Amino acid sequence: MAAPGRTLLGLIEASLRIELDDCGVTPIGPGHDTGWRTLPGCVVAAVTGADGEIERRGAPTIVMPAGGCLIVPPLVFHRGHVTGSRSGVSRWSLFQARIFTSVDVLGLYTVPDVIHGAAATRLGDLNQELAACGAGDLGAVIRRQEILHRILRVVIDHATPRNDGLALLGHAERLAPILAYIDAHLAQPLSRAGLARLAGLSPSRFHAVFHAATGAAPLDYILRQRIQRAQRLLLTSARDIQDIAAAVGFADPFHFSRLFRRRCGQSPTAYRGADRA
Repeated sequence: MAAPGRTLLGLIEASLRIELDDCGVTPIGPGHDTGWRTLPGCVVAAVTGADGEIERRGAPTIVMPAGGCLIVPPLVFHRGHVTGSRSGVSRWSLFQARIFTSVDVLGLYTVPDVIHGAAATRLGDLNQELAACGAGDLGAVIRRQEILHRILRVVIDHATPRNDGLALLGHAERLAPILAYIDAHLAQPLSRAGLARLAGLSPSRFHAVFHAATGAAPLDYILRQRIQRAQRLLLTSARDIQDIAAAVGFADPFHFSRLFRRRCGQSPTAYRGADRA
């Protein structure tokens, strides 16, 4: 558990890391459809001019009016499409904001599906700035980080902290070395027993503590991290599928492709080429 007097924001500030997966300014219009997909990071998409809907597997459909900004948490299976006859523009970003290597920051909050008004416009403007940053020099890297922190701040300002957020972070802080070890060794074999030894706990106690920190059993968590890492590599690199499979711990690329399709609804090749706006 977190020490007395520690705050949710204090723990976030101490270990926050934000990584940009992709961003853009994309024209959309009648017939625009993303198809069913799951993405490794949070989608923040401000749409002007066109109305739309976001379908989510196992959850109500989100009505997305023109002028709103859509927020989709990581790994949510969803499909977006334009519903009317008007054309518009989506100014969007896809990023991962994490604490202690793997804890999703926005998972500690109840985040609205759509942000409206001046804040939505602000998020669209920030996404447009992000897309215009370019790449290559240190100044652009610093500028992107500044913009990503501002985007995250606007979203959090419109979210409500979960009652159990501080407790969840306390569990994650205790397991931070193990979570970092998993993150650094996804290409290698990992077992619950081996991780329990590293943590100095019995396998059963380790399982309980790990589940409290991450919401998943150790092996389920490892598979989720491997697929999420593969998604990110597909979006941000030109590495071939076999190389990506090996980089996330799959010796057999065909087994990797089957698991990836089962989890993400698309083959790795189709996922890499899909529209993300």
